[in-house]
Amino acid sequence: MCKKKKNTKHEINRVCQSCERAQILNNTDIVLCSLNGVVSCGHVCRKFVYDPLKRDPKPASQIPGLDPDTLVL
Repeated sequence: MCKKKKNTKHEINRVCQSCERAQILNNTDIVLCSLNGVVSCGHVCRKFVYDPLKRDPKPASQIPGLDPDTLVL
């Protein structure tokens, strides 16, 4: 019996910018990969390992009709 792939909601971009082996250099579009050396952020390699801490989260959505100044904490 074959197992089907789970249909994930979030697609992971397999680029060096979000890889565990890469270090971003000075907030530029260049990363230092431990395997390939200096490459661009969009570089793709077969040894990709996802690092969830490098993910850029989406901004929080605003509730329509809610004024943040009137909130009482």
